[in-house]
Amino acid sequence: LSKITGSISGVHAIEFWINMKNGQEKYIRNNYTFSQTTDGKKTIYIITSDITSQKRIEQALRKSQTEFRMLAENSPDFITRYNRELKYVYANHTVEKITGIPISQIIGSNNMELNLESDTVSFLEDMHLEVLRTGRSLKFEFRLNVSDKHLIFQAHLVPELSNKGIVESVLNVSRDITQIKEVERNLNDEKQKVIEDNTLISQKLVEFCNAI
Repeated sequence: LSKITGSISGVHAIEFWINMKNGQEKYIRNNYTFSQTTDGKKTIYIITSDITSQKRIEQALRKSQTEFRMLAENSPDFITRYNRELKYVYANHTVEKITGIPISQIIGSNNMELNLESDTVSFLEDMHLEVLRTGRSLKFEFRLNVSDKHLIFQAHLVPELSNKGIVESVLNVSRDITQIKEVERNLNDEKQKVIEDNTLISQKLVEFCNAI
């Protein structure tokens, strides 16, 4: 944390477990956005997200399928599973709720067959193929246009191995971070405005001093 708070600018994040007063455990992600004005003043904005459900789902991968489905169906995140042909073998109800595409149509189809934008399809295919090839988890962000909404998701791909150690499927847990990105964009706009205002003030002071 001391390394993060010592930063001058940029966006950083930390994740940690906390114990609530009611005895529950929560997994928290803090996004720290730093900005510094021309006069050296530092501002820190903190966006806190509860990502307990996402972490529980990741843990459930090592447990029974029954527990996994219970957590997945009650999660606000996109939960999908792809086979080696990049076709859906599982999708939770959040996917249907946000995209409007029935689960019965999703299962057995790939992203191209679901009429997603070609750029999005190509990018997601590349990411999933990378996990299938390397057998390593992968995190990234992607955009998804749904009706008249432009959503941004943070995805976490997890390889699922067979008894022989071969990647036979990929689990995708994706969280909607559109609001977080909007806040960060507004903060950057605010920072730029402060810089421009300070520059203008400095110019006026120089002109005033020269006039004197």
